[in-house]
Amino acid sequence: MYTATTISKREVPEGIEYTIEFSDGIRTLTEPVIPQDEDGFRYFIEARLKSLNSSKTLPTKFVDGEVIIFDNATPVLTQAQINQNQYFNDLNRYNRIITYLVEPGFVAVDLPEVVALSAELKTNFKPEYLNFI
Repeated sequence: MYTATTISKREVPEGIEYTIEFSDGIRTLTEPVIPQDEDGFRYFIEARLKSLNSSKTLPTKFVDGEVIIFDNATPVLTQAQINQNQYFNDLNRYNRIITYLVEPGFVAVDLPEVVALSAELKTNFKPEYLNFI
């Protein structure tokens, strides 16, 4: 069973980089991670441990000489899906601008870039987007 240990941390321009050592007592690997917050850090560790611990059962699922094919094809998005993804990216950006810049008073809500983004969101809104909020 793999365990995780923080072996170092250092400040980098993107935040704090932790070096994590994953080991099962026989095999050891290290990975750097720059978490955005404690929950993200916890999620990274839990997901990596789950992946490593499940990999111990993988060898019994395949036999020598078997050709293994994983379908890793990138899904082809329709233009409507591309537009929807762009809309929600813009909406998230707008919400961050309001929350982190306008509300604390760093930027005025009538800044041309903020007004333009708001107008773009209003123009591109589609009623079916309500199903994804």
